[in-house]
Amino acid sequence: LLPLLSLPPTAPLSTNDHGISFLFHRYLLTYEFYSLLRIIGRSAFPIFCFLLVEGLLHTSSRGKYLLRLLLFSFLSEIPFNLALFGGLRNANHQNVFFTLTIGLAVIWGMDEILHSDHLLRFREKGLRFHEKNRLFHEKDRFFLQKKGGLPSELLSILPYASCLLLVLLGAGLANLLHTDYGAIGVLLIVLFYCFRKHRLLASFLGWSLLSATLYLESYSFPAFLLCFFYNGKRGFLRGRAKYLFYFFYPLHLLLIYALRLLLAG
Repeated sequence: LLPLLSLPPTAPLSTNDHGISFLFHRYLLTYEFYSLLRIIGRSAFPIFCFLLVEGLLHTSSRGKYLLRLLLFSFLSEIPFNLALFGGLRNANHQNVFFTLTIGLAVIWGMDEILHSDHLLRFREKGLRFHEKNRLFHEKDRFFLQKKGGLPSELLSILPYASCLLLVLLGAGLANLLHTDYGAIGVLLIVLFYCFRKHRLLASFLGWSLLSATLYLESYSFPAFLLCFFYNGKRGFLRGRAKYLFYFFYPLHLLLIYALRLLLAG
């Protein structure tokens, strides 16, 4: 994700907060240091969400992009469970890649709905319906003889209602699966997508959403500043080098698990 931007590479550092802060809190250092690492880690997720939207808009294959995220969701699940919970399975908490995958599916669907030629054809059919029935329903001419009549208005609402349904389904699925950040994470991705042309507003709304709903998320403010000042240019890693950031997540979790075993032994 990160290579799409020219943001500083802070995201990999901040992804460590889950496991490393757990290790230090339990085995080595104080609760204050644990809290500090948690605060630093709050910068990761907003950056990931912002990058996800940029990735959707710039990728050459949205299908491959979605499949890649889904693949790493499953590849990261066992390392995630080992690092945080010490076992292979945990039904109550799934890794953040699942949240990103659901979020990408939602905004991809929204983008297809809002920019689909089918919607234009639906509206044209609605207008033709008005004209065809105007002569047979003179008593309803107040609605049917004008282009903005009732059926046409309903058709114009249809895409937005469909998008809302997609968001609700995605948020519900994230909560059902107990993914990291859950429904709030999906909503943050949707916010970045909907207000992508108004970055200041997107950053303010996103930070407000996280701060109002999740513990310590008010400290994610620096991440939203980075997103706001993004210059629109592609970052320094190109081609296959971008996969380093995908593999970093499960690999660093395995390293944390190894440290956990070492410290516990």
